[in-house]
Amino acid sequence: MDISKEFDKFLKELKRDDKSIITNRYHRITRILNKKYYQIDNESDNSLYVGSFGRGTAIDGFSDVDILFKMPAEEKRRFDSYETNGQSSLLQEIKKLLKTTYSKTDISGDGQVVVIDFDDCKFELVPVFENNDGSFLYPDTHDGGSWKKTDPKKEIEAFNELNRKSSGNLKSLCKMLRPWKNKSNVAISGLLLDTLVYNFISNDRNHYAAYTLQKYPNLCYDFFDYLTKLDDTQTFWHAPGSNQQVDNVPGSFYKKAETAKKKTKLAIERLSLATNNDDWREIFGNYFPSYTPCKTYSFCEATTDSVPVRDEEQFIEKLFPVQLLYSMQIQCTVTRDGFRPFLLKDRIPIKKFRSLKFFVTHNVPRPYSLYWKVKNIGRDAIKRNCLRGLIERDHGKEEKIEHSDFQGNHYVEAYIVKNGVCVARAHIDVPIC
Repeated sequence: MDISKEFDKFLKELKRDDKSIITNRYHRITRILNKKYYQIDNESDNSLYVGSFGRGTAIDGFSDVDILFKMPAEEKRRFDSYETNGQSSLLQEIKKLLKTTYSKTDISGDGQVVVIDFDDCKFELVPVFENNDGSFLYPDTHDGGSWKKTDPKKEIEAFNELNRKSSGNLKSLCKMLRPWKNKSNVAISGLLLDTLVYNFISNDRNHYAAYTLQKYPNLCYDFFDYLTKLDDTQTFWHAPGSNQQVDNVPGSFYKKAETAKKKTKLAIERLSLATNNDDWREIFGNYFPSYTPCKTYSFCEATTDSVPVRDEEQFIEKLFPVQLLYSMQIQCTVTRDGFRPFLLKDRIPIKKFRSLKFFVTHNVPRPYSLYWKVKNIGRDAIKRNCLRGLIERDHGKEEKIEHSDFQGNHYVEAYIVKNGVCVARAHIDVPIC
């Protein structure tokens, strides 16, 4: 296996295929605001991509596009003259303005942003006023309203500069780690992830600028090793360039990084023996390419008998943008006639001919939609042409009834979709002996 080709495919899979849609909307929104506040018909002046899209670290399926719009200075004086919370009035004014064009789109204005919730992605627009040093003041409606400082230009400049010095490896690593973050439910923001990667690359003890795709497995291992040596009880880090405080939930990443480090070490050790990409897909999920896409499986190594088998597996990343904001777990009750039910425990095989009831616990506020995926693996699943893997909507009971009909290391996944975005996911292994 040429691992450099596999990581090249991985990075290509992460590229956003909706850039033209985003660009068109960005220009249209900018033109609306320029006509209102500058009386000009221009689709690019006074706007700036920020966030992961501005830093160049966003990937396919990422749901938010963050933009700033620079307001005329006199507008700040107007909103400062309001008796109460001129910041809220500013957001509401922009919300009403955009609503005249996007009348059927859900638009809200509160907190610090105007959210334009399109079906396929979400724009978060922040009106700002530029300071003499190039930083910006943005509105915060909380506690009666105030202006707060942000400096995204310096942040973007810092990322671009280090990315150039590292031969593009900074942004490549930021992108590759997003699927790991989502698959492993690592509860850190995209900005914190990018900040930690920036700090790691800037150390450059192993000369990461010289790393080619062939050495990307080692690059990933070194980063996970770096994470395990950080104090993840630390409550915040500072973003590069802007020095913005980026909050951390204590205990959010150490255990997940330690697990990823072990899995990456195993994947590297088995590189010369690997005949598929299962080790890497275990770390990065379904964005990492399948090395063996063949749909024909052999029943027995001693014969050449084979059969076409339908492999219809679906992946949530291909159906909805993924931004994991909530926690969720799957549990399973195992029942056999005449015996008391018991909970399925991690990786402990259950016997055939049992009834299985899967259910979820989570903290996602309503409304939302729950989806299930059941994937069968192994010889028996192949022989019966029953690999499954379709993602199906829950029927309202928030449970899934299955039966342990044949042997194999099967699994079940659940996903919660809210406002067109997958905000929570969970996985449970179902080994049947």
